[in-house]
Amino acid sequence: MRRPIYRKRKSVGLAWFFSLIWPGLGQIYLGHLWRGLFFLIIQGAIVGFSGIPQGVAYLIMHKQDLVTPDYRLITAAGIFLIYNLYDAVRLARRINRPRYIERRM
Repeated sequence: MRRPIYRKRKSVGLAWFFSLIWPGLGQIYLGHLWRGLFFLIIQGAIVGFSGIPQGVAYLIMHKQDLVTPDYRLITAAGIFLIYNLYDAVRLARRINRPRYIERRM
């Protein structure tokens, strides 16, 4: 007879929310540290090179010479975010799926 074995369940919504805050946090919450760190570094590099942090800094310092952001990288960051949200939900559902083992008599 086979019986289900459950691992500690993880919240799909919480993994999605953490990944929405910053890509990679959802994977780290689910216990996949290296995958999460990879997503954190890639998203940080994309946003860093897009010009958004410089634009925000110039806005805070009230400088007139604004940096024009690279819209291709902003689009890439958005696509990467959507993929990351999908990956976090898929990973959480896979973790929550029961595993079956044979019961020996």
